[in-house]
Amino acid sequence: MSLASGVLGAAILWVSAPLVAEIMHSPQLESVLPVISGYFIVRALGTVPDALLLRRLQFKGLAIRTIVATTLSGAIAIALAFLGFGVWALVAQVLVQATASTTMVWIASRFRPRLQFDFHSSRDVLRFSWKVLVVDLLSTGVGQGDKFVVGAVLGPVALGYYTIAARILNVVVDAFTGVMSSMAVPVFARLKKDPEYTARTLTRVTTLSLAATVPAFGLLFLLAPVLVPTAFGAQWTPSVPVLQALCIGSIVSSITYFDRGVLYAADRADLEIIAVGVLAVGTVLAAYVGAQYGLVAVAIAVTARMFLTLPLRLWLLKIAIGLRLRTYVWSWKAPVAGAVALFFTAAVLSQLLRDSREPVEVLVTSAGALLAYSVCIALLDRKLIHMLRGLAARS
Repeated sequence: MSLASGVLGAAILWVSAPLVAEIMHSPQLESVLPVISGYFIVRALGTVPDALLLRRLQFKGLAIRTIVATTLSGAIAIALAFLGFGVWALVAQVLVQATASTTMVWIASRFRPRLQFDFHSSRDVLRFSWKVLVVDLLSTGVGQGDKFVVGAVLGPVALGYYTIAARILNVVVDAFTGVMSSMAVPVFARLKKDPEYTARTLTRVTTLSLAATVPAFGLLFLLAPVLVPTAFGAQWTPSVPVLQALCIGSIVSSITYFDRGVLYAADRADLEIIAVGVLAVGTVLAAYVGAQYGLVAVAIAVTARMFLTLPLRLWLLKIAIGLRLRTYVWSWKAPVAGAVALFFTAAVLSQLLRDSREPVEVLVTSAGALLAYSVCIALLDRKLIHMLRGLAARS
């Protein structure tokens, strides 16, 4: 079933390539999209082994898979770009990442399918999975809708700047938060018979997630002026403010990493469809409005939509598991205050230093901001410090 859906997705992308190329005003896409459509088939081959590893809670293997696949594909893409392959370097990155990821999960899961098909079991799967399919399709709109709008309205050059910023961000997301969000479904599925305990667990892990992502994305925000030109060259400097704006949005989105797993475990995938549907529409609308004012405005608008849709997420959780919203939100006090301390300290230090884009000044500012965050967390929630240390040790 998974492979069939992958073939279908590849066929749709292949057939629609001329239309997409015309909408995006980029004729080269007509030859690029049929090649990159192979991604659907390769990833479809990895979905079942990936799910088995999740079910067994083998997160270390999943994290290694993600980091290795991302690093390998990134290195190949950079090498091809230097050799003058242009857009095909990005195509290679996508295909290599999918191939490496799928290969590693097949090896780790030791799963080998048999040549038979069970129609009775397929009906049971489809009864729930059609909702998951809708969520995944809408999630594509959330993840790619802003890029589509940027390419269609601002052109391929602006899309390149935006894509570089998004890719750097995704490396951090995959390395630091990907496993945390992946664990939500199998973990909360085991707790679904106890809604009260589910709510307490969600509160704890969300607070921990926010506490871990604030310094990660905060440091990426501060290091962006040095990181982007150093890694990609001075010509990619326009990606810096885009990356910084998206970092703020990523901090907010870390609050929702476990929501989908909770809703799935509570058999309320219908509520997730509502949440992701609103977010997908909001992404496209925000990107379109922002595109009227420039590339950075797109990133700011897309970040703003995360703040605007967060109340809906909280309300849906209350419906599904009876979550006490006041207690839930109040549990974020330490990381939220720490985020304010981090960015306030960074702003003060950048004003005191003459050139906030010089490597030494950026490192001093980042160190001071991280220290302010740590002190704030220690004063407000010392237990959270111990939890973060334990998370770091296990990672």
